[in-house]
Amino acid sequence: YDLYDEKGDYKEQQKKLDKLRQSGLKEILESRGISAVLEFAQTVYVPNQVGFVLGNIATDSVESELLPVFLNCEDDIQKNIIGGYIWSRFQKLNWAWVDRLLAKDWTIPQKSVLLTFLPFDEETWTRSEEYLGEEESLYWRNTAVNPYGIRRDLNKAVEKLILYGRANAAVQCLYRSVEDNEVSFDPDLAIRALLAILSSEHPERELDRYATVEIIIKLQNSPSVDINDLFNVEWNFLPLLGEFSKGSPKTLENRLASDPSFFCEAIALVYRSKKEDMEDKESTEQQQNMAQNAYKLLSEWKTPPGMNTDGSFNPDSFTAWLTETKRITTETGHLEVGLIQIGNVLTHAPEDEDGLWIHSIVAQALNEKDAKKMRSGFTTELYNQRGVFSFSAGKEEHDLAQINREKSEALEAHGYSRFATAMREFAESYERDAKREALRDPYED
Repeated sequence: YDLYDEKGDYKEQQKKLDKLRQSGLKEILESRGISAVLEFAQTVYVPNQVGFVLGNIATDSVESELLPVFLNCEDDIQKNIIGGYIWSRFQKLNWAWVDRLLAKDWTIPQKSVLLTFLPFDEETWTRSEEYLGEEESLYWRNTAVNPYGIRRDLNKAVEKLILYGRANAAVQCLYRSVEDNEVSFDPDLAIRALLAILSSEHPERELDRYATVEIIIKLQNSPSVDINDLFNVEWNFLPLLGEFSKGSPKTLENRLASDPSFFCEAIALVYRSKKEDMEDKESTEQQQNMAQNAYKLLSEWKTPPGMNTDGSFNPDSFTAWLTETKRITTETGHLEVGLIQIGNVLTHAPEDEDGLWIHSIVAQALNEKDAKKMRSGFTTELYNQRGVFSFSAGKEEHDLAQINREKSEALEAHGYSRFATAMREFAESYERDAKREALRDPYED
């Protein structure tokens, strides 16, 4: 735009600029030949524009000087020139020109470079398969992947990109189908692409976090997805899902809430068994990564046992889950930490149908004589859920004390005395905080 010399219609200004460029380049070409044009291109800010203009005015003799020899160039500026030239010629002469070049006695690498400068669509992919044959990888490993523009079926491209080691580019194509519902989305291909990233040499460098999360959400909402495949994807991409992400590990959370053995496995990955020797053992990198994943999953878990995927609560399922979990963790030496973790997640338990603020079956479990650790986990998590708060001279603390005192009284009225005592003590801790905050200087450290 800074080359336009007057105000007015953008398209008209662009046409005038194109004519000026063509006139200037034609003068150089006619007076000093193609070598002078290439020298000139080395001096400009955008050499691909020189190639583009050249493509509009080139004759067959000029083209024979450029192709195929410049398809072998390694210099970045020369690559830009030839890229602009090919794009311009293609727009002017279309696929007939491309087919004429591909029919020439060029090397396979030269033909593959030509194809990489063409539109990223089915026409190019078909010619890559036809003209490159067993060396088709030369195209797919080097082409610029642009899934935007006109709508087309990108699944073929996704297949090829996975095959030739460009899983992240495949994810970009899949994300296009997430953005546009009219573009076909293949859940199986999406799972293969995501898992293929993990086997790349530097997955953390290649990973597009936003696109990956969006694809996982799409998979979670696809009824045809195999639940075990989705479990595998969520586990491997767990660091991207959770508290600070648009996505969440729904499948993993539901598995925790429905499968006692999985919950116990996660606990065992994070915490040492009381039956184990206390001597420190050096963990492998894989074990450390699994432990980190398990810790993140457990600490952000919000789907309590007994909750169905439709949001309803099944008391019998809850009781069966809790009984089996206690049995397994007792055998493995993880009972205490397991009960604390269960107490944490039960803060998300639903209300009871009779109006009690927590379901009666859950309240009963928390009221049991052997549930002290579970009650401790429950009140600790309630405290943590408050999060960051500002100074209120004790007013907020007073209000929280009142809320939890009322909860304690409701439990007492229903006969859950032990649980009521834990909630009353929790309320009293807020009362002490309220008194302390009322006396505190808000500007002190």
